[in-house]
Amino acid sequence: MKKKKSYLRYLRQKPGINRELLGVCTKGYGTEKVKNDHNNVLGTRLYELRNEKFLTQLEVGKEIGLSSQAISNYERGRRMPNLSELIVLADYYQVTLDYLAGRTNKNEYKRLRKHSKQ
Repeated sequence: MKKKKSYLRYLRQKPGINRELLGVCTKGYGTEKVKNDHNNVLGTRLYELRNEKFLTQLEVGKEIGLSSQAISNYERGRRMPNLSELIVLADYYQVTLDYLAGRTNKNEYKRLRKHSKQ
């Protein structure tokens, strides 16, 4: 009987895939284990943003609907949030997803306004 390839193994074989990101994750439904703590840009940024506003993990968790343990895991690099949680965190701290992911150092945030028809 042929063994099924895991989705991660499949992605690793595809050209153009960022292998650093793939080394970080795979088990669970949206929560992924992080192997390299020294490359935890997301966790560092979340920690800095929370401390800039003088908030506790419990306060942030209550505001966005996550547990304080989840916030702690994200900041320490033990787990990675899924995309919907990243979007909520970015909106809450008013930064871009690129800033949270470490793709840019600009934490500019422009909220799109809905234009009402008159």
